Amino acid sequence: LPLPEAWRGLRDDELTRVAEIPDCVFVHPSGFIGGNISKEGALQMARKSMHLAGLYKG
Repeated sequence: LPLPEAWRGLRDDELTRVAEIPDCVFVHPSGFIGGNISKEGALQMARKSMHLAGLYKG
């Protein structure tokens, strides 16, 4: 599952603002990988990606 299109190619403060998840670092332009400063932030990014795709109801 790729990361959301709206996040792709964004970095740092802009990504944190758009994703509404603290401490985001980047999302690759193709959406295949992204990063966050913390493990919890990375998990939030994964969960939100799954939620937006209709695959997670947490």
